[in-house]
Amino acid sequence: MSALAVVLSGLLMFTGCAREVPGQSPEPTATAGFPTEDEALHTAVALYRQFNTAYDEYMKGMSERETLKHFLTEGYWSEYSQEPSLSDDGIYIRGDTAFFNESLANYNPDTASLTLAVCRDLSDIQFYDQSAANVTPDDRPKFVGSAIVMVWIDHKSELLIDEIDQTQDQTICSHPERANK
Repeated sequence: MSALAVVLSGLLMFTGCAREVPGQSPEPTATAGFPTEDEALHTAVALYRQFNTAYDEYMKGMSERETLKHFLTEGYWSEYSQEPSLSDDGIYIRGDTAFFNESLANYNPDTASLTLAVCRDLSDIQFYDQSAANVTPDDRPKFVGSAIVMVWIDHKSELLIDEIDQTQDQTICSHPERANK
């Protein structure tokens, strides 16, 4: 598999792995719980929308990778910042990522941790190399179900992304006409 294919597959999934990093694990607390699941969902969607915007800007070459650090836990940033980047190979994107069918797949009000399930709409994203040639793989998925684990970091008083992974259940992508572009 080519280096581009490996990096593109990472972009499509933006996969986080479970990790045990001593001293870096976030400690969610009960003090940060949301009054309702609706408020938890609203806050999670707002955070993910901001992250998506920053991620698209980074992938377009409009910002540095470090701009994503603000949205991620220390442990996830440590992992993500070590992964290869398309920009390292001179690849950038045009278009914007959208998502739809957002729902709480898991919510624990005692620890203020949650998993946001979304369908990522990648149909508007095209990949280009340094010569401006379109290098978008023909067989890449247009819609990808994703699970975004978020935790409340009490000492920062904010919700942060702790993992993004492709879901096994792709039925979340069953109604692409509802994309929130």
